[in-house]
Amino acid sequence: MNNSIQREIKASYHMLGIDPSLPAGDLPAGLAAPDWVHRGPVYEIFVRDFSAAGNFAGVETRLNYLKDLGIQTIWLMPVHPIGRIKRKGSLGSPYAILDHKAINPGYGTTSDLKHLIDAIHDFDMHIIIDMVINHAAPDHVLRTKFAPWFNDKNKRSPGLWTDIIEFNYTHPQVHTYATEVMEYWVREFKIDGYRCDVAGLVPLNFWEHAANRLLNLNPDLFLLAEWENRALHFGAFHATYDWTTYLVMKEVHDDKRPPSDLPECLVQGRNTYPANAQKLRFTENHDLPRTSATFNNDQQELFAAFTFFVPGIPLIYNGQEIGMKNELSLFEKSMIDWNRADTGRFEFYKNLVRLRYTNADIFNGE
Repeated sequence: MNNSIQREIKASYHMLGIDPSLPAGDLPAGLAAPDWVHRGPVYEIFVRDFSAAGNFAGVETRLNYLKDLGIQTIWLMPVHPIGRIKRKGSLGSPYAILDHKAINPGYGTTSDLKHLIDAIHDFDMHIIIDMVINHAAPDHVLRTKFAPWFNDKNKRSPGLWTDIIEFNYTHPQVHTYATEVMEYWVREFKIDGYRCDVAGLVPLNFWEHAANRLLNLNPDLFLLAEWENRALHFGAFHATYDWTTYLVMKEVHDDKRPPSDLPECLVQGRNTYPANAQKLRFTENHDLPRTSATFNNDQQELFAAFTFFVPGIPLIYNGQEIGMKNELSLFEKSMIDWNRADTGRFEFYKNLVRLRYTNADIFNGE
């Protein structure tokens, strides 16, 4: 199969990790995602902005709402304390982590997080958390004691990321530490998996080793990579981001591509990715503008429906389902205004979820 669409997107957006290099056909099967992943969409939560309180208790108060929406998997953006050196804004990015084994005190205590996780499980939902192991805050708690574990200058990350410093993966103990961190949250908090930040910037052999350890700890874990490279599926991740289809949707909307490129893009993906590979489908996430800002009002529901009615795992970013227009700052408090929810938009997404998952055999197939 000609993979020209993949190559075109890769050429324009190389940082997204889109990799069309592996040959089509006869690829070994990838890791098969646990069954529960296919029961409902993923819902991404920025704890700071999800409620006025901006904490775990604020998330817990809306679990019944999320269950009513039909959510199966809740993804919490990083729950860790944020560094202060080179901090952006007054609150800083949750991706500039001060301590990978600690909890942001503004979010609550260890007991508060465990209570939230138990409540999510009581609602028969699952929880994954962000794992940011490419980098840390410049004042990370281990940097002084273990200076060789960090790069003096960032070598892999974009130049705009001035509030972080990279881990040095040429140092074997970094692999050991990062694996221990991932095992810690599974063992101590009973989470159900990870969304792994900029996974392609971390060595593949680390991810494969970590996945083997984690799946021995709990075979029912779900591992999602924020990257687009089919090589990640063979022994490291169950699912990767579908940046290609998002960008094709955007270009179709902007009349830069014919609509026929969308199904062609999906066919190319199916024929060049290994069996079992799952793709996260989305029209927005915390790194993108709101759906309402990217797609015209009369078309945004069309593109959102597309992400639900093709094989893969649909994503809803908190506030998307109520037609929220303003983006949530990574560096300041910018709360979701639930009192101004578009109830019609909520019912639209609720119906999407219902249609998709009462006809799962159709939409998870060919």
